[in-house]
Amino acid sequence: MAIRIITDSAADFEASVAKRRRIDVVPMTIQFGTASFVSGKTITNEVFYQLLQEGRENPATSQPAPGAFLRFFEEAKAAGATEGLVLASDGFLPFDDTVEQASRYGVAAIVQPGGSIRDEDSIKKADEKGIVMLFTGMRHFKH
Repeated sequence: MAIRIITDSAADFEASVAKRRRIDVVPMTIQFGTASFVSGKTITNEVFYQLLQEGRENPATSQPAPGAFLRFFEEAKAAGATEGLVLASDGFLPFDDTVEQASRYGVAAIVQPGGSIRDEDSIKKADEKGIVMLFTGMRHFKH
């Protein structure tokens, strides 16, 4: 059985580390005012911190949509990782649609900080689908 870890870019893995450890990173969207960037794709950490230091506007972020994870789930499945997948997010999972999508691809466990006012929806869906949901109780978000 192949083991794959799928997380969002809030985990702040260096690309070389993620590649070496076979960690799939789903990019988040970062906005500075009207400018929108895709973490690790259209904005580097250096540019992010430069914009932050300039202080014109505070950044806003959003976790990837459930559909953004689908490509990574499909790649993991094609590579033979059909069970035991772990989905990790530093963002909240306030809606059960992410859990629903994850269950379709064999995700066995979800790790997230918890704290959303809708945690119960995600917990209920995880229980229904037989997915272990681990709450870390803290965010490590560095941006």
